[in-house]
Amino acid sequence: MRQILIIISIITSNLIFSQNDNIELKFKIESDTTYFKSPSSSEFILKRDDRFYMFAGQNLHPYTTQEAKFLNIFRSKKIEFKTQIFDKMNTTYIDLFKRNDSILYKKYLDNDTYYLDENFDWIQTTYKSDDLIYQDKDFYVTSLNFGEFGERTWFRDKKTKKEYDFDLFVSIINRIKSDYYITKAKKIYLLADPKKLRKAPQTSYYSTYKNSNKNSNKNSNSYKDSEALKILFSTDKKDFYIITSFIFNDSLYHICRESESTYIGKIIDKKMVLVQELPKNIIPFSKYFNYRSKIQNNKQIVQFSTNEDNLTGIIEINNNKISLFYFNNQYKNEYVGYANAKIEFEKKVDFIFKNIGKMSLKEISSYEKTLVPVTHSMMLHYSEKKNQDFKGPKIYKTIEDNFLELHTLYSYNNQNIIEGITFNWNRNLEYENKTNFNDHESRKKGENERYNNIKNFVISKFGCPKSESENDDNKKNTWMIEDKIIQLNQGKYYLEMKIFTN
Repeated sequence: MRQILIIISIITSNLIFSQNDNIELKFKIESDTTYFKSPSSSEFILKRDDRFYMFAGQNLHPYTTQEAKFLNIFRSKKIEFKTQIFDKMNTTYIDLFKRNDSILYKKYLDNDTYYLDENFDWIQTTYKSDDLIYQDKDFYVTSLNFGEFGERTWFRDKKTKKEYDFDLFVSIINRIKSDYYITKAKKIYLLADPKKLRKAPQTSYYSTYKNSNKNSNKNSNSYKDSEALKILFSTDKKDFYIITSFIFNDSLYHICRESESTYIGKIIDKKMVLVQELPKNIIPFSKYFNYRSKIQNNKQIVQFSTNEDNLTGIIEINNNKISLFYFNNQYKNEYVGYANAKIEFEKKVDFIFKNIGKMSLKEISSYEKTLVPVTHSMMLHYSEKKNQDFKGPKIYKTIEDNFLELHTLYSYNNQNIIEGITFNWNRNLEYENKTNFNDHESRKKGENERYNNIKNFVISKFGCPKSESENDDNKKNTWMIEDKIIQLNQGKYYLEMKIFTN
């Protein structure tokens, strides 16, 4: 009997605690998973209506760490459309965001803006998208981070056009009644009246300040000296971060990451109190250059990763409905095997030698699809031959075995005619990273075997090279056949063969 009484006492105590502090399980959490196959890796995902827009990167170029960028558009759990981000848009720091129901693409701190039209083409806008992070009927709020030169946020009064600022960069602002709540990674501020912030001189308004080189902290009072900003919550815990904040029933809640757990929290007596746990496998994050227009119509998207490289997704917050959309990339590189790769390589050399200077980029794309499994990479501005305006290359990759993978680079001219091809054998980094590979002697043996086989093959087709030189570190061979040149080179860290018109 005593044991039963103890159990009842514990349950009653918990119920009283929840009611007193208004902490109960009130959020509806649901999840959904989309399975797909793509050689590119997800970096950022947006949702608009029933479509998902996945910004993805793929680095297959052997001479640079720059990635090709793609936009995969999903509908009904399938890739509806895939488009590559062209060169002048491609950069490491981009912001993909939704504004007024349009999908916009903007380089970090760059004025150029592109929107995605109904045909899924990127069109450069005639206007320059600004750094809007929040707006309501009273204020238009922008924010900028200048790195070592400081940071600043502006509240522009929509009626008077006057601006008020403080020296913080923020991306999440919520309003409950007349109060504004400003979210940082480890702090929450209350701003009761933006007009009590520092009044900015016109020379430091957002529109003029953005294009200047001023240090935001120069000749200005620090936000810490302002009575307008009140700290509601602050922590210095190293393993705690507030990812975002949102409103439900006129109360402010937060998505928090603490140690290895993710949960919805609420501030009570200046402490972050756990309201409801989220799945342990998600790791929400926010990149500093993805900051524009994150909250729209009280809805927002939060990115998350997991401990599995192929599993990413987003959290969609809509009042008390928390939707987790997982994207499981089931793509796996196919290993061809060296014997098959050797046969396909020799067939490809025959085809290219006959058609170089005549075949188009479209034709080579069709041809590559008939070969052993490959993955299309990207186009970069890279010249295979000096003093000629070659474009590209368009790159294909074939994983031959555990040691080496072959990159085939097609360079083309302004008429999209193929005029240069490079075969480049590189280390199979995916295999090496997964297995902590250190058998470099076996890999070098594989490179030497390929070099000897390739040289013997070219000699059997075209005779001995016109020039050759070999030492312990470098081997160079050149064939000149009619209007074409073939070069076969091996160094300490590379093996490549080139075919181009003379």
